[in-house]
Amino acid sequence: VFTALDWPKAHHMATGKGFFGAGVKAAVQTIPAGWAQRFIISAAHGINAGVMAWGDRMLQYSGKRRTDMYRDVVHAKIGFWTDNGGYYHYSLGNRSFGSNYEEVLPKVKAWHDAVGVPFGHWQFDSWFYKKDGPVFR
Repeated sequence: VFTALDWPKAHHMATGKGFFGAGVKAAVQTIPAGWAQRFIISAAHGINAGVMAWGDRMLQYSGKRRTDMYRDVVHAKIGFWTDNGGYYHYSLGNRSFGSNYEEVLPKVKAWHDAVGVPFGHWQFDSWFYKKDGPVFR
């Protein structure tokens, strides 16, 4: 894993054929004298172990402790998401369920309840609620 160690929102990484680069985003117009940015590279055997090792090093650097990853409902329970890539992202899916999301999603929940899938939370992407600007369907 290779990431910024500090100033995570100020960095940019790019790759190409035979090229890898990391540094300050091109949009940054000025850099104060003495400012520095550090990066960290971390590895271990296997993907999970590699990411956990990276997290351990980031926590050590920041002086923080790892929290219980199941402390909140999003991580502790199965969830139903309608965001990008989801079956119901800007799609009604099976039209026999209804002609709008207000008709479709309660039937989707009822079907999952009937087969024993206990969703602990639901996430509705931006198509479901009013937002500023034009909405394209």
